[in-house]
Amino acid sequence: MPCANDAASAVAIATAVGAELHKGEYPHERVVSEQGIIQGASHRTLRLRSALKSDVLIFADVGVKHAAPLADRGLATETRDLAERGLR
Repeated sequence: MPCANDAASAVAIATAVGAELHKGEYPHERVVSEQGIIQGASHRTLRLRSALKSDVLIFADVGVKHAAPLADRGLATETRDLAERGLR
């Protein structure tokens, strides 16, 4: 099983087995969790999916429920930021 912030591996596995979607709790920005500080990597994950020519849908939480953002900007701002800069 991939680690808590290894969406890239999860998408690669989903692609390899022909899955239609992947659901995970991967933050977009840095968050503090029981596992320490986790850095979001949505841009790398989406670039990998593109390189694999994968159609796997990714469903990920904007506000990760078991973590807190380093700077609380509010859920609406985080959602807009993810939509606008997720592929940075």
